[in-house]
Amino acid sequence: MESFLNSEVGRIQTNPITVSPSTLISKVVSLFRTYNVYEVFTVINGKVYGVTAKNVLSTLNPEAKVLSTAILMPTVTSETKIYNAIELMLKHRLHSLPVFEDEKLIGVVNVSTVVSQVMNLKKTILDYNADDVMSRNLPVIYENDSAAKAKNLIIKNEVDYLPVISSVNKAFHGVLTSINLASTVIPSEGPKLGARGFEGLKKMNFPVKDLAETNVLMFNVNDELRPIVNAMLTQEKDYAIITLWDEVQGIISFHNVLSLITKAGEPEVPVYIIGLPDNAFEAEAAKAKFVRAINMIKKVFPYIEEASSVIKTTRIGGERRRYEVNVTIRTPKKFFKFSESGWDLPSIYDLISNRIKKLALKRRSKIKRRFSANSLSEI
Repeated sequence: MESFLNSEVGRIQTNPITVSPSTLISKVVSLFRTYNVYEVFTVINGKVYGVTAKNVLSTLNPEAKVLSTAILMPTVTSETKIYNAIELMLKHRLHSLPVFEDEKLIGVVNVSTVVSQVMNLKKTILDYNADDVMSRNLPVIYENDSAAKAKNLIIKNEVDYLPVISSVNKAFHGVLTSINLASTVIPSEGPKLGARGFEGLKKMNFPVKDLAETNVLMFNVNDELRPIVNAMLTQEKDYAIITLWDEVQGIISFHNVLSLITKAGEPEVPVYIIGLPDNAFEAEAAKAKFVRAINMIKKVFPYIEEASSVIKTTRIGGERRRYEVNVTIRTPKKFFKFSESGWDLPSIYDLISNRIKKLALKRRSKIKRRFSANSLSEI
């Protein structure tokens, strides 16, 4: 698992769904439905922008263009570590993450692709029940509530899925996705939605039951996670509804599975980082590398009390920044200190991580020799 997470994004990237800045939003929604994607991408002035299903619901104008609707997207390169890509997808709630190099959009990393790889790599990561992993306290909507209410719930809660239930007995009816709802902006797609046209778009006063997906994967709270994820992958579903006694208890998406990986990356000892840059993507990557290195060395130095890192930034030639990083790892008996400098902060933490690994290997070798000597003395 560790080797997979530390491998490069390039090994799992796929082709992106792209549009031009002048593409109509109605065409974007059509792409959502055709390819079952929640984001499409475009390049504007050397940066990657995207339109999501939730963006469309905020705009609600089929004649708007991508240029006026798209938002700036986080990106990775083909050399970015898969673990860092996972963190970005979770932080920004993306189903796909653009791979961008030399001002060209060369691919995307999809949550489903990462999860399918995880399924084959490590069994224990999926040794949970649905109840341990699912998202709880979901916003739900009654089948006769209006599409306008559903739109507000999706935007307010930043979700892509809304369980639809009966107002009489709360029985499960289906799931309204942000893609289903965004499809209402296409005035000529399908007889039901097309009949509403622009007028239906303005008011969105039709019931959500007409838009809900009814062919839904459903599992019990006590079901194991592995068969749930396997069903999602084989049936090309990006969520599963979790129930107890026919009542909706929660939902499992690919993001829930990925969150299991990042939980393993939370610091096991107090970790302090001072001076992180304003660039969120650079800061998150640096923090993740530092935490993983500390968790790794703790296996051979179990008495680590805390680890700290101080970043000093110097501006050279305008916007260019040079970083100096000093790391201190404190144990009851000793302090371990490391320093590196350079232009790219995540790369600096890679260098420090390699030095920490060497220290861990040296310690592990010493313990092994001591164990061997004790074993021989007993013969």
